[in-house]
Amino acid sequence: MLQPGEQGKKRVVTLTTDLGVSDWYVGAMKGVITSICPETTIVDITHEIPRHSIETAAFVVSTCFQWFPPKTIHIVLVDPGVGTERKAILLEANKHIFLAPDNGVLTYILDKDVKKVYEITNTGLMLPNISKTFHGRDIFAPVAAHLARGVPTNQVGPELSKESLVQLNILTPRVDRNTLLGAIIHIDTFGNIITNMPGEWIKKVGEAPQLFHHSTKHALRRVETYNDHSGLLLLVGSHGYLEIAVAKGSAAAKLGANVGEPCKIVWRG
Repeated sequence: MLQPGEQGKKRVVTLTTDLGVSDWYVGAMKGVITSICPETTIVDITHEIPRHSIETAAFVVSTCFQWFPPKTIHIVLVDPGVGTERKAILLEANKHIFLAPDNGVLTYILDKDVKKVYEITNTGLMLPNISKTFHGRDIFAPVAAHLARGVPTNQVGPELSKESLVQLNILTPRVDRNTLLGAIIHIDTFGNIITNMPGEWIKKVGEAPQLFHHSTKHALRRVETYNDHSGLLLLVGSHGYLEIAVAKGSAAAKLGANVGEPCKIVWRG
């Protein structure tokens, strides 16, 4: 459990949402946070998660949180089930705090060093009137602000087991002789296809690698940078996973790829 005593120290709160920036929603959340804890530093990771894409938000927060200082509070708000019986949760992992709906958006964080999980039920840390459609403003923002002021994490509500949390149903990556099997977990702004296969597996890839996608074979070139060759490129991205790219183009558009689809890389055995 993270301890109290943070008063007078600046705390960082990050926001990862699908709310966009053209409406007032993000501004309202920031207003709540700074009203309760004016000294908070708020960082926008992104508000351009594709609408309702729990999968994208899960990837983004898992690859970004470690670049923030310990005890940073991360609000992850992609919440198509807002107002339903889904839980609001607090998770402590790797010396960071995550606030999110229990809908699978913290799936990749569950692979980290999880210390504690709590259900957020303490109404004394929330706004007085809770909307059924905007828990980001009425629950997650005020809870984050109170934590930033020094409220202990165990005050938000009862403890939960890690195993009780909702997780995304993602194909577990594996190696089978001359084949790597995995899934597409993210497509970035450039159309690069990010898989859940660990980057170190690139050392296993032998001669003449091919990608099997939608039952079609595509030749791959194993490279180190995006500009090394033409055609489909296989490399290790900055996130640490195997990635498929096209130099100055979109691999996702070329292949018609989507998040959640399986992918297979084979080579001469």
